[in-house]
Amino acid sequence: MIQDAILLERVLVEGRPTLKILCRVASVIEDRLNDPAERDRFWHVAGARLSKLHRLSPHDRDEIEGMIAGRIPMSVASQAAES
Repeated sequence: MIQDAILLERVLVEGRPTLKILCRVASVIEDRLNDPAERDRFWHVAGARLSKLHRLSPHDRDEIEGMIAGRIPMSVASQAAES
C-alpha cells in the first residue's frame, strides 16, 4: 500500500465547505518505510514541493512537516538538512 502526503485547502464552493487539493507532497510504499534511503527520498521530494508553495509561512511549513513526520519518520539525513 502507498502512503501519500497530500496538502488540502478548505474552500467554500457555493456556500459549502469543500476540500481542494493544493499539492501532492510526496508518496512512499509502506513496506519501504524502514529503508532510510526511501525515507530520505520521500523527504527530499516533500521539501522541494513544499518550498514551491510560497504562500506557506515558515510556521505553516513546520506544522505540515510535523504532521507528516507523525506518519513517515524523517531519515537522519533529512533531519540534519533541517538544522
